[in-house]
Amino acid sequence: MPLFGVLLIGKEEVREELRGRISDKYKEKALHVGNDFYIVSTEETLAREVAKTVGIYGEPQREDTLGTIFRLNGSYAGLAPGNVWDWIEKTK
Repeated sequence: MPLFGVLLIGKEEVREELRGRISDKYKEKALHVGNDFYIVSTEETLAREVAKTVGIYGEPQREDTLGTIFRLNGSYAGLAPGNVWDWIEKTK
């Protein structure tokens, strides 16, 4: 399944609403990495589709909603807690 990075930006009240949408829609398919950044595993194939699901783009959308969706290409490297790598491997 494709992986996407979801970065929430803007006012706290808006980010809180978007965090709720991510939890409701993606459940165990979303990993909150920290600082309002999530990794999401989904059948959706376009970043724009994920942005619509989360509420960053399209309807319903608040005027002050800010965020960015990145499609991850399967090539990654770095240092992170083991649960991040375990989650990525499990959701592939």
